[in-house]
Amino acid sequence: MDLHRNWRVSLLVLLALGVSGLSAFAQVPTGTIEGTVKDSQGLSIAGAAVTLTNEGTAKTQTDITSSRGSFQFTYLNVGIFKIEVSKAGFKTSVVSGIKLDASTQYSVPPVTLEIGAATDTITIEADANLVRTAGAELTGTVEGKQIEQLPILDRDPMQLLSLQAGVSQNRRSGTVINGQRQSFSNVTLDGINIQDNYIRSASLDYTPNYLVMSQVQEFTTTTQNAGPQAGIGSSQVSVVTPSGTNNWHGEGFWYYRADKLAANDWFNDANGIGKPNLLQNQGGGHVGGPVIKDKLFVYGAYELLRRRQEIPTNTTVLTSAARTGVFQWRATSDNSLQSLDLLSLRGLAIDPFVAGLLARVPTTINNSSIGDGLNTGGYSFNQRNNRTRDNTSTRLDWNASTHHSFSGTYAWNRDVVDRPGFSLSLSDTYDAVPLNFNNDKESFLSTSWHWTPSSNFTNEVRFGFDLAPINFLTNQKFGSFTVSGTLFNNPD
Repeated sequence: MDLHRNWRVSLLVLLALGVSGLSAFAQVPTGTIEGTVKDSQGLSIAGAAVTLTNEGTAKTQTDITSSRGSFQFTYLNVGIFKIEVSKAGFKTSVVSGIKLDASTQYSVPPVTLEIGAATDTITIEADANLVRTAGAELTGTVEGKQIEQLPILDRDPMQLLSLQAGVSQNRRSGTVINGQRQSFSNVTLDGINIQDNYIRSASLDYTPNYLVMSQVQEFTTTTQNAGPQAGIGSSQVSVVTPSGTNNWHGEGFWYYRADKLAANDWFNDANGIGKPNLLQNQGGGHVGGPVIKDKLFVYGAYELLRRRQEIPTNTTVLTSAARTGVFQWRATSDNSLQSLDLLSLRGLAIDPFVAGLLARVPTTINNSSIGDGLNTGGYSFNQRNNRTRDNTSTRLDWNASTHHSFSGTYAWNRDVVDRPGFSLSLSDTYDAVPLNFNNDKESFLSTSWHWTPSSNFTNEVRFGFDLAPINFLTNQKFGSFTVSGTLFNNPD
């Protein structure tokens, strides 16, 4: 049964026309670097040449300060940048180590030019800019080092979302931002929405793409005052994929986990049930670097998860007497055991169809804490809960010229997972191997073209899609039946 298909195609065109110094905010997931240039007396310097360089890819952009001495570079990919400011009659000033995060604005402290020869250079290391001075947005960024160094279960970087200011997590409502409904939040990967927009009841806790650490460079959470260019939602989570640089870098890993030294589940042991099995292998790696130095860069990642697992499962079954129609209870007067044969009372025999259903129900009662002990009892057992997952992604960045740059990300993942306790069929809760499962395959694409014909004209086009069918399937064999219409997805 195909419950729903979560297919989206997105096209976003941003046209920004503005003289340097006018306020503008970058499109998700890109950012902005802005600042002002002054002389030693604090007066604005107009007409100074400002060159921005991506320290990882050597891509450069230029701007000329306005009459107020301001400059601005928009639609910048995440990375480390430096700016070089020069003007005749002044020493050249360089600010390096500017860390630009996804969907943020970095306001460079005023750059001061000192009188002297242009061949003389003053280098300044950028500060962390912890206090936001550009724009009214409230944001927090989880950076690459945090994703790499903090302990993360199953290599899911989105678990770090709950550590951000304004984000809370509880068992009833899941992860929420500023106490709002989850459906109010917008989650994007490289500017393209990746949420399950069909049900949308767990918008911050579940995405069909199941992002892993190798696919995420960092993500920024905007909890308040996001601009309209950020897209739908009163709060935003903007995730960006890693990109290649002029230096080759990579990583490989393998994690192995087994139950050999693990103790049995306490309740299993009390009920005389064996230890549930666990065997998990998780591995993969990533690599990135230049195809053509300063021009074309590539990044690729692959991760796998193979988990063979059982989980303790508790169910309720009928006693042997109740299966034959005999109902038992205790009298309120003396607590004596009473019984009544309901079928004989009405002169009926058990219906063959009901008898067939009862034949599928186990007769073992091994858990005294479940049921009333008279007509029902507890049946506990270990049920399979396997999972097979693959995630792969590739990103290309091409600096075609000073005025044109292109980037594209393609990601594919599959998730084959057992669904114990997910009762599409009546017998599901009694089978050691669940009858119901998911087998989903998602394809994601994000592409962008950034065109800057001059220092005061910027145009960006972004196109992408997320094809994410979510299939709830069953291995149960049903008898002959006829169903008309499209609303029925549960023959039982």
